[in-house]
Amino acid sequence: MSSLLFLSGISFATFAACGIFFLKFFKSSHDRLFMFFAGACWLLALEKLGWLYINAARTTVGPSETMPDFHISIYLLRLFAFAMIMIGIIEKNLARKTLD
Repeated sequence: MSSLLFLSGISFATFAACGIFFLKFFKSSHDRLFMFFAGACWLLALEKLGWLYINAARTTVGPSETMPDFHISIYLLRLFAFAMIMIGIIEKNLARKTLD
């Protein structure tokens, strides 16, 4: 098994678990920032799962092995995940300004 595929699987599990924790925090505090973080973590987990699916048939192993990120779907999932984080932070800051 390729070490990059193994590490990508670990990243998938970690992002999915972080999404569950952020959902738990959202349910206890009702702070929408945690909901945005949970959604972003799940999108990043989905991105890792897509990377695993795309590169599972790769058979080259060695120091020249690189992680090909040229698929547009991977970039779009990352873009949406980071946009969700930015939207959550901006919304949190705007809500704080209206309270003042």
